[in-house]
Amino acid sequence: MPDFQSALSWTPDGENAWTGLIDESWRQGRAAYGGLLAGHALKAMQATVDPNRPTRSLQVVFVAPLKEGPLRVESTLLREGRSVSLAQAQITQDGRLILTASATFGADRPSDIEVEPEQAPSFKSPEQCIAMPFLPGITPAFTQHLDYRWIEGGFPYTGHPTPGITGYCRHKTPVDDAALALVGLADAWPSPILPMAKGPAPASSVTWNLQFLSLPQVPTQAWWTFVYKADHAHAGMSTITGKLYAPDGSLAAISTQLAVVFDKR
Repeated sequence: MPDFQSALSWTPDGENAWTGLIDESWRQGRAAYGGLLAGHALKAMQATVDPNRPTRSLQVVFVAPLKEGPLRVESTLLREGRSVSLAQAQITQDGRLILTASATFGADRPSDIEVEPEQAPSFKSPEQCIAMPFLPGITPAFTQHLDYRWIEGGFPYTGHPTPGITGYCRHKTPVDDAALALVGLADAWPSPILPMAKGPAPASSVTWNLQFLSLPQVPTQAWWTFVYKADHAHAGMSTITGKLYAPDGSLAAISTQLAVVFDKR
């Protein structure tokens, strides 16, 4: 059962292309864990750009669920300027497009403009929070690779009146690359609209935009705080925002997603 870092290790298959399988432990319903698929796309794009340029943003479109069998990721360098690089990647399966992504990589530049990111709100410690167990057949398979502590918000499918979830999360095993580690954490929680559902209701991300404010070099097994809320929901579609705070409380990444929920079928 491969951990997150091992699951990102596919076999080279031509220039800037790799092939591999998604282990069953990383499944999420009919699909695979979006954070892992996005991680494959980002890792492929990282390989095409100057390694001294950190990841600044990632945009993902989840085109179709995957089937059993191998997948292929291929990346392309779109442009490399004096300080910014742009790349794109696609994941395919049997010639069918599964995911498309683009990313921006940028070197630091001198500037007099500084805006400090906000600090995480004050919450009770992880030790005081509810530990979320992995329940085979109930919780998604990929959650067995992560630790969760529930801070506040309704539990999924309970008909809660407000759309929001806040909690701590961390990888159970080390992840060397900071950007990939954050991708793996920023999609770890259930959609914040699911607490409002009155019964089991699948939800699926359609697009995902992740902005990296910083890539702190801290142990990925430390606790990260995630504040997740729905900004709008109507006619089965919702726009949701998540803020991922580093263990020191600094805002590390901002996530926005367009998601669809199937609460009436």
